[in-house]
Amino acid sequence: MKNKFYFKVLLIILLAISLLIIPNISNATERTASDERSLISAISSATDGDVINLTKDITITAPIEVSGKSITINGNNHSITAGYTGTSGNKTILSAVSTGSVIKLKNITLKNSPKYGVQAYDGGKIILNQVTLTNNAYGGVLVNGGTVEIINLSLIGNKTGIEISKSKSITSNNEPTLIMNGKLSSDSANNVIHLANDPNDNTKKFVIENTDNTENKILASGNKVVVTDVNNNILYTSNETSAQLDVEDYEEKHPEIKDEETPKEENTLGNSNVENPHTGDSIIFYLVMGMVSILGIAILVSKINK
Repeated sequence: MKNKFYFKVLLIILLAISLLIIPNISNATERTASDERSLISAISSATDGDVINLTKDITITAPIEVSGKSITINGNNHSITAGYTGTSGNKTILSAVSTGSVIKLKNITLKNSPKYGVQAYDGGKIILNQVTLTNNAYGGVLVNGGTVEIINLSLIGNKTGIEISKSKSITSNNEPTLIMNGKLSSDSANNVIHLANDPNDNTKKFVIENTDNTENKILASGNKVVVTDVNNNILYTSNETSAQLDVEDYEEKHPEIKDEETPKEENTLGNSNVENPHTGDSIIFYLVMGMVSILGIAILVSKINK
């Protein structure tokens, strides 16, 4: 009788595990967008973890804001073009506008904004992987009291590359934060990093983090910041700032780098950060664990019935 009791307890535990595991496989949804209407609909309907795949180039007639959810937009080598004009208010193509709002962009081009290509506003986060920002009148990226993570970003023909700011309209403690986690390239050496100094800016402090595997780094050099390559050579230099810099200092020769060290392996650009939640090792793991749980339940049931 004792053995049957223990088997029943184990059966209940395995059943509970299987119920916890299996729903994780189907939490996220794949959506597609081929025009402005379907793109807006997909974003509106999306929940955390959903992936929106573009099937065509899209022109939008108004800026798009994402709030309160984390989504991935996979361009599949397509583009989103701003088909509107004017500079009053938010004219950024895509904005993550509050804490908990995340836009992961992959394999996409954003172009022709009358202001910025992407904006991370007041705690919102933008992740850029295989992204090109081109011909945006004010700049490619606006880090406006939010967080931007760069995995693979190309800047072409923008007035500025990445502007770091905290507008006076932001009353929270959120600070502009820039994370370097891969590669940053620009067709111009000027204003690749631009530290806002206009009357609407209220930046007191900004933060820049460099991951261990990043190819390019952003470092403090006096009251400026610099972008370096894998050999610690300076590629781009920002304008001056009076804000507090929470950034690792640039050194002519980092003490941890030795001349005899072999070159680093090519950066993988952190693709796992924007991996489709339906694919990859995670779903295989969940399927295997689910099958093991179900098999265990079947064996226990057969023993109990003997």
